[in-house]
Amino acid sequence: MQGECATIWLVKDRWGRDFVLYDDTWYNHILPRHRLLLGHEGAVAKVLTNPFRVMHDATDSLRECFYRRRVHPDFPELFLKVCVELTSNRGGLVVTAFLAPTIRSDEVQRWP
Repeated sequence: MQGECATIWLVKDRWGRDFVLYDDTWYNHILPRHRLLLGHEGAVAKVLTNPFRVMHDATDSLRECFYRRRVHPDFPELFLKVCVELTSNRGGLVVTAFLAPTIRSDEVQRWP
């Protein structure tokens, strides 16, 4: 199904891996659950290209979670958390993004 969706953007993370955000994920998954991100697609990309911390997902070995504060102008104290699913060693897909008060304690740090 993702092949039929339009690409909002494709960015490289700090390791040169390509991550794509599809319009279906943005409009049908992220925005309905996290309305505060409306108009902040660029902030989601910024978290991937310049994260504060990258964690291994607590429950899914194919996912990583990128965190960065001060990317949402109305909530600078919150982290913008962007979760990606690795589809190869060259990158993957954005699966969700939302504001979070902290980094989850059950995630294992990947970087730095």
